[in-house]
Amino acid sequence: MLNPDDQVLLTDALRPPPGFEIDYAVTTTYSLTLESILVAPMSFAMASADDVGTAAANNPIATLDAVQRHVDRTTVFVQAGGIHIPKSHSRIFAFLEDSVLEVEPPDQEGSFHPKMWAVRFANDDNEVHHRVIVTSRNLTQDSSWDTVLVLEEASDGEINAIPAAEFIRALPDLSTRPISRKRRNEVEDLATSLSTVRLTAPPPFTLGELVPMGVGEASWSFPQSAARTLIISPFLAATQLEVARAAAPDAMLISRADSMNELGRKGLASWDTFVLHAAADHPDDEAEPDTDDERRAPTRGFETGLHAKTAIIDRHDGESLTVTGSANFTQSAWTRNVEFNVVLHGPTSMTGVDEVLSAGDGEVGLSSIIEPYTPERWEPETDAERGVRYRIENFHRQLARSKPVLHLSIVDEESVSAELVLEPPADDLSETTQVWLYTVDTDIRDLRTDRPWVVAPVSITAFLAVETTAAYSSGTVTRRCVITCELTGDAVDRRKAALAAILSNPASVLRYLALLLGLDPTTHTVASEVRGEADSSTSMILDWNSPPDGGLPAVVLFEPLMHATRQPRELAKIANQIDELRSMPDAEERIPSDFLTMWDVVLEAVSPEGLS
Repeated sequence: MLNPDDQVLLTDALRPPPGFEIDYAVTTTYSLTLESILVAPMSFAMASADDVGTAAANNPIATLDAVQRHVDRTTVFVQAGGIHIPKSHSRIFAFLEDSVLEVEPPDQEGSFHPKMWAVRFANDDNEVHHRVIVTSRNLTQDSSWDTVLVLEEASDGEINAIPAAEFIRALPDLSTRPISRKRRNEVEDLATSLSTVRLTAPPPFTLGELVPMGVGEASWSFPQSAARTLIISPFLAATQLEVARAAAPDAMLISRADSMNELGRKGLASWDTFVLHAAADHPDDEAEPDTDDERRAPTRGFETGLHAKTAIIDRHDGESLTVTGSANFTQSAWTRNVEFNVVLHGPTSMTGVDEVLSAGDGEVGLSSIIEPYTPERWEPETDAERGVRYRIENFHRQLARSKPVLHLSIVDEESVSAELVLEPPADDLSETTQVWLYTVDTDIRDLRTDRPWVVAPVSITAFLAVETTAAYSSGTVTRRCVITCELTGDAVDRRKAALAAILSNPASVLRYLALLLGLDPTTHTVASEVRGEADSSTSMILDWNSPPDGGLPAVVLFEPLMHATRQPRELAKIANQIDELRSMPDAEERIPSDFLTMWDVVLEAVSPEGLS
């Protein structure tokens, strides 16, 4: 129960159960870094990896393999204008574009702010297992204090999954641009299967309910009466705090110092107010916006400090409610935003405020990392900068809604022209906005540019970087984000170009083929017959940084390839990837001919039905 020592990584929460693999996943987020999308395919593919982030950085071929296998089974819904500009360009991002869908909430005065995952796993016996993950964490590289709640499917589960299913079913209609029929059907199929299951409440909770907000007719109300209340939220509004308090005479608030300063001592006079201890909190001014006036759109860097959103409400009957998920305790969150929360029920003696603060049984409670805080002034703060930040964020959302287009024309074999077709909003911010292809950050244009970019095919991207600057009374505010464009005109096979750039030599192709066939070339031991050496203990460890002409002999792949013939389903999964390899430029120079000979023999040995 909110034990600071009980830490769960998102990578742990996403790993398949033993014997299962990912079938399909949907996730939602307010803000997004493209690097963080890699967490999902790497977690799905590398169940034994201790550090997915390190693996992605050190093993680009392993990352490519994981992305190729799994990213098409993942759909990410993100607030329009909420995508961060990547710190650096990776060719692998070309494979992510189709999986990222910008969305707008039904109430355009609100934000799309839920942070949840719905995942379906499957095994070789066609059995499925569902998991719903509800978190306060965006899909970014933040290092903030967040909550993660993992709800597993169970036949006797206490939580009905239908609200999550209906929430997922509604998401495609929020997209700012048309969604392919295939992806829409996949999302619908996940919603349909999820609607038939129940989820188990983690002990010691006894009951629970899923609370999506802002889509459909789902709603939930705080109780009108309580004995004690604890609110944890980085952003605040006085009216919503009082609603959540449920008239409890004993009320405690844990938040950020700047958020409490905005309300002042007057607005928080009846609360016991706390912040994270200095040793645990490293606040960042560029925090996540989602409230009425407190929108601080992320521009550079990532968020630290308190980011959890949870209420513990002790009722008079010895039961307590825990409300946790994405919603801050602001009016926007509970009246206009799209959010996703969970309400858990449990005995006060095990799930109430005292238990959360002290933990009991010698465990570390929340009280160990907080300290009292008094707002600096009596009256609420006013801040002109906040209004400017909100205005720029709204402008970027308008840009995303305007359905920008990049029209492509092939110039020659090595270059493509990309013309931005966009009708800027009637706003003077258009004059202080610059845009560029995030893959080519040295060629920045004014928003109203009529001059196309001319770039290599591998640099063509649907992700357009945007930067807007605006002045206020005592300074300026700059906000940067990525918006997605529709690509029209000449067809450019960007995935093939990216694949060729990553797999640039025979050694990298062999590493990739080894991973496709389930062989880890960094640990594989090769028998003496393979190497033609007398010492049967010879170990062939392939260094990822080894020279292009060194590494894995193609014959080493013979055994796993033969093994694959006994698993047609697995063979079918990689057949398309092999076809992609063969269609690369200069493929005959990169793919060992003896491997292709073995591959063709294997395909002939497996019936067409096995690869259907």
